[in-house]
Amino acid sequence: MKPGAPHDEQQSPAVGAARGPLRLLLCVDEKSTIADLVAYAARAAIERQAEVRVVHVVDYAFPTGLTGETVRHARSLLDETVFELQMAGLGGEAVLRQCSRKQTAAALVAEARTFDADRIILGARRKRLLGCRVRERVLRRAGPKAVVAPHVAQKEGNPVEPGCRHVLRKMFRRSL
Repeated sequence: MKPGAPHDEQQSPAVGAARGPLRLLLCVDEKSTIADLVAYAARAAIERQAEVRVVHVVDYAFPTGLTGETVRHARSLLDETVFELQMAGLGGEAVLRQCSRKQTAAALVAEARTFDADRIILGARRKRLLGCRVRERVLRRAGPKAVVAPHVAQKEGNPVEPGCRHVLRKMFRRSL
């Protein structure tokens, strides 16, 4: 992909030079995006071994440091994502960051630089009431390294299994 080319939500997850494992930064912002992020990471790991870092940013909206979530809730979100990665056969480490709401995108891009990420993977769905277009800012700042994991649609009549294991099973059946 040429620098400055438009971002494509369906681009291949396996990228980067053959310098070692693929380094993926999963940016989790809410529980509903975990399945999409893990499924995308698992797809990338099929073609090449991957190292995964999961990051969540607790952003505060006011100078007083008031946030919309607790650090305990943020930690549980990270723990659940790492668990789902392990269920998918991937390892992962979790990182929690805190910053002002205006600096969230910059904090995610800085974390990607620190980790030397080949891909920054963002969730496609966003349900926060006070949306501040973090996904769009990360896509703009990070360029072609940032991708949006496509939402894995759930068909009606199929019960949802815990986590993303149902997505991975379907994905691996198709590849066989």
